[in-house]
Amino acid sequence: MAQIERQQAFKKEIFLWIVVAVSILLFISNFGIGGHLGNAVSGFLFGVFGMVAYIFPLVLLVGSFFAVSNKGNSYAIMKLVMTIVFIWFICVFMYLAVYGEFAVSPVQSYIDSVERHSGGGFIGALIGCILVPAVGIIGAYVVTIVVMIICLVLITGKSFMKGMRNGGRKVYESARENNERYQEYRQYKSRERQTREGLASDDTDSDIKEAAKGGRRSKRAGRRMDNKITGVSLDTKIDGSENALDSGMAGSDTAHVGNIWTRCSCYRCAW
Repeated sequence: MAQIERQQAFKKEIFLWIVVAVSILLFISNFGIGGHLGNAVSGFLFGVFGMVAYIFPLVLLVGSFFAVSNKGNSYAIMKLVMTIVFIWFICVFMYLAVYGEFAVSPVQSYIDSVERHSGGGFIGALIGCILVPAVGIIGAYVVTIVVMIICLVLITGKSFMKGMRNGGRKVYESARENNERYQEYRQYKSRERQTREGLASDDTDSDIKEAAKGGRRSKRAGRRMDNKITGVSLDTKIDGSENALDSGMAGSDTAHVGNIWTRCSCYRCAW
């Protein structure tokens, strides 16, 4: 029993190495470096699959490993079948993208794909040439995309609608958080503006008070200046008696005697 298991494991490994070699040869042949045989095989793949021939070696490699690792698993077989259908409808999509409303036969699509390395190839035209006349180009796109989505849901085991719903919830929560941060920022700016206005108002009040104080000081200084008595006596005659001098001083705050100015000794007058 153990010997049989070792033989089966040995056969699986040989098979997988062969698949790896074939996948590498197909991949390099798609770029024209596989020799005559590689170019012939590459042309055939482009004729059958169209542009999907570029990724066919990778699909072959991954699918082979998956099938060998899950041998006898019905769920894994279903996934492989859905993968094949998904690849098929990718070819249909490429066919619609190249030809649009002009439905061509599978043979013509095969020839064009071999020459141009584009389009959906033979298998893309098998369904595309039926869908376009039946439901129109828009309907063909809708059917193709819906089938591809169904295949992805079955392959991945994840709901597409649930993913959209979760994505919409994340977008909504992100928008709400952004709005809350924006409202906080506006409130912060409003408080900052009010603080600046309050400081400016305080500065203005201080300036007004200082100006009022300065005005009062100026008025007091003006009143003191108004209390000063200045004048020139018209009686400049020198009299030997003190009464004449006293009468001249009483008639004026300042008396001019010869070349001498005599000021009043009153406490309100400035010397």
